[in-house]
Amino acid sequence: MNSGKILSFSTEDAYLGKARIRLVNANEPVMDIKEYKNLQSSTPTVVISIESGVIGILGAWSELEMNLEPGNYKICAYYLKKIAANFLIVLCKTNEDATNDLKSLSELSDK
Repeated sequence: MNSGKILSFSTEDAYLGKARIRLVNANEPVMDIKEYKNLQSSTPTVVISIESGVIGILGAWSELEMNLEPGNYKICAYYLKKIAANFLIVLCKTNEDATNDLKSLSELSDK
């Protein structure tokens, strides 16, 4: 995690439904303004290094891949309520280093 190679987190919800990955052309990994009304929770934004040019998302019910330009990306995971694809991973390209100060895994919940 802290070397910027992986972002891992757990959820309280055993069934997350479908997941989506989105690359945005922005300074931060943000959702569309309309999506925020359904926001249940999110992880902190971190920077990861995607050297292979491929990001993979693996979950209990979803497995996705997206081809990207190799480099560093800010990434945030959003948990949306009342949406069929309720798990959204948003990335944006960055020049920031992929070293983070994470102390524990983030948890998305219905709290």
